[in-house]
Amino acid sequence: MALVRPSWALAISWIILACVTGYGGPANKFLSWPIFQIISKLTYSMYLTHFAVIGVVAAQMVTPPVFTNFQMLYGFWGDFMVTLAVSTVLSLAFELPVTAIEKCLSRRSVANVERP
Repeated sequence: MALVRPSWALAISWIILACVTGYGGPANKFLSWPIFQIISKLTYSMYLTHFAVIGVVAAQMVTPPVFTNFQMLYGFWGDFMVTLAVSTVLSLAFELPVTAIEKCLSRRSVANVERP
């Protein structure tokens, strides 16, 4: 049991190294699907915003929460959906315009380098 986490990290590292060096095969094809770019941007935004959402929800509690299975499930999905909505808005408002500007600037710099 002591080696489960290091083994998992080593296995994921090997997959990443194989994909980067061109030996990924079907794993590389699967991980290169464009949907994963969208999902990764959204999950990173969720990672950045979830703590703030949970803090706001916890700050609005008047009484201590009741720990039942239904209440925990309801609280989790409520926090998850609010975090998803906030992160989607933030991603669309900030990340996509910056990415578009970077693409424009990189095209101009490449065009300037190619011309003598």
